[in-house]
Amino acid sequence: MSLWLMPEYHSTSASLLTTLSATSSIAISTSGDGSYRNTLSPAAPSFFADSQTYFECGDGVRCETLTKISNNLAAFLGDPNFPRTFMSASQGEKIIRLQNLWKVYSTLGFTNNYDRAIAIEGVFTRLLAAFKARGPFGVFEEGHSDKTHQPGGLLRRMLLWYRPPNKEPMTRIQFPKGEGAPSWSWMASTGEIEFLKPKFGGIDWMEVQPPWSRSPVVAGDMALHCEVSKIVGVGPGYQGRSEGKLFYDGPDQGSRDKMECVVLGVEKGSEELGSRIHYLIIVRSVELDGMEVYERVGAGYLPRQYISRSGQGTAIC
Repeated sequence: MSLWLMPEYHSTSASLLTTLSATSSIAISTSGDGSYRNTLSPAAPSFFADSQTYFECGDGVRCETLTKISNNLAAFLGDPNFPRTFMSASQGEKIIRLQNLWKVYSTLGFTNNYDRAIAIEGVFTRLLAAFKARGPFGVFEEGHSDKTHQPGGLLRRMLLWYRPPNKEPMTRIQFPKGEGAPSWSWMASTGEIEFLKPKFGGIDWMEVQPPWSRSPVVAGDMALHCEVSKIVGVGPGYQGRSEGKLFYDGPDQGSRDKMECVVLGVEKGSEELGSRIHYLIIVRSVELDGMEVYERVGAGYLPRQYISRSGQGTAIC
């Protein structure tokens, strides 16, 4: 049964749970201006339908008929002690829930687009504490995953966001002077996002140096330090082949002849490296203060045979 419920109050700024429920047949809202406040609020919103009243709480949605509607992600978002509910979940489940939260949040509208990077700051701070992680603008890093000091997957998985092909092109947000988000964060642009889904436990992660890991930390430095490689043997319009896909943030960003990327992870396996899938973000060179740097323009995955063997270290701003 499909239910469309209207919030009793604050109809233009329902909670993230309310917004999520629009895709789960519970409720609908598209404003994000109050979402972060409601996610952290202990209050239980009420909703009215033609047949009965519904109450949202940390243990699901309760119906007037005493029926209980539950959803793991909805419980995560509606948790009055947010983010308690996912702490007992596996690492993979935590990442999936976190990505789903960002996917839902990316669909919300704001009075000012630059509030996209601000409105969820309270939620983000709690999540950083829960993950014991560091990072800004919706990206997390937990540090090394084990005693071998191999790179962990959380940071790289959070960088592998992309614009779904059937959604509107993303556009860069114009921030007030002195503010902004780096291009590698989805908070720097408008539009809905999805995440690539490398197999859990099946990826060797590559080295990426985020700004907060460098010493000394330089105020205002938001560049990722990593290795940029050329994409070869693939045209700008490459899309839809079984062995790989490239997703661009905007419609004109794949039109240049020169295509470059940062490999974040490589599929494990007994096959030759040239045939293994490489997960990557697509970048292009730009000039910043007289220096050549790179900015992110998309994401995707390709076999190694389409990526040059030699790369150069650079900054992704």
